Amino acid sequence: MRQRLFEPFALACGLNLLVALSALLFMPVSAAALSQSWLKGFSELQGFAMQMVLMLLLGHVLAMSRGVQKPLHWLLSILSRMRHPAMGLVFVSAFLSWLHWGLGLVAGGLLAARLAQQEEPARLRYAAAAYAGFIVWHGGWSGSAPLVVATAGHPWEAVIGVIPVQQTLLSPLNLALLIGVTLSAMICVRFLPNTVPLAAEVPFEEVPHSSAAGWDYTLVLGLVLLSLSTLAFVMGWQGFDLNALIVLLFALALCLHGHYGRFQDAVVSGISATAGIVIQFPLYGAIMAMMRDSGLAVWLAEMLLAWTPPYLFLNGVFWAAGLLNLVVPSGGGQWAVQAPVIVPVAQKLGASLPQTVIAFSWGDAWTNLIQPFGALPLLAMTGVKASQLLPYTALLCAITGLAASAIFLGFSLI
Repeated sequence: MRQRLFEPFALACGLNLLVALSALLFMPVSAAALSQSWLKGFSELQGFAMQMVLMLLLGHVLAMSRGVQKPLHWLLSILSRMRHPAMGLVFVSAFLSWLHWGLGLVAGGLLAARLAQQEEPARLRYAAAAYAGFIVWHGGWSGSAPLVVATAGHPWEAVIGVIPVQQTLLSPLNLALLIGVTLSAMICVRFLPNTVPLAAEVPFEEVPHSSAAGWDYTLVLGLVLLSLSTLAFVMGWQGFDLNALIVLLFALALCLHGHYGRFQDAVVSGISATAGIVIQFPLYGAIMAMMRDSGLAVWLAEMLLAWTPPYLFLNGVFWAAGLLNLVVPSGGGQWAVQAPVIVPVAQKLGASLPQTVIAFSWGDAWTNLIQPFGALPLLAMTGVKASQLLPYTALLCAITGLAASAIFLGFSLI
């Protein structure tokens, strides 16, 4: 029974009840109005959910291509020879998540499953190590908030303008966080105990086999899409946003597989990992709508920021984003909810807007370690249950949160 309560779908249902009761108790909203918000929110994230499905699925398809599998097997051979493979796995997962969050989750999960086959008692530690690297995703090239504010025409352009990725993803603050948080996770994983979980063993998923050989029109289509994507960036027709990234990933996946049969096999092998997004995003859309329409999200953020002195503003944004991420596990959706609070406060305090975006981004990614929604693909690959993983990742969440808070404080005092 205890394990069922921590399963992602059960948690999503429980959070719906918690948010609804909190809104009715603390906010001036009627049950009828809240019900209308729930119904509206249930379908509100369907478009965004499809984007997330494609992001995750294409990351999986890329990870299953021969062009990526060969480097993964090479990395596996290096990790296997290390004295502490889990530490190396954190670094590899973080690097891949920095490139693309779906690639990091899938490739990290595959490496964790294979390492666990070689050292079964450490299966849970390897799963935690692979997921620990995922914490950097929102500070990487698939981070929702930095990409949104870098796109012309975003909802806050009239207030904050367009903030290029050079001021966010490539800023000294973000680079310091990438290094500091990854190192703290690696050190923490080093001392996690080896524990044999009760889950059944899940075999490492090899490259999908197909009778297809050679190349076909799939490679040509991939090259055409890749050329068009590159031309669109060079000519300024398309900003670097989520849709552009999906097209780029689709083109790369077609090119790396090169044949429809191999590409289709990889799609079929990865589609089950997207089931959690498909079935749970409507529930989280309902949560987001209830929090937004009732004013609960703004109230929670304002309370936390009100208790935070100016020199801890970045820390306050980080903590607030981490708190709200527990009930709104969508980077883009959460930015839409939280931006109306943190942007005016940042302008009032004269705080750096690019640093504010980074503080939000890392807070949103940070508490994924105790929000099992993001771990769904990794759990499926490693055979570890969410209730088994959470005690490990809760410790990682505490350690990495302290490291990130120290870095934010340091930059605020400079």
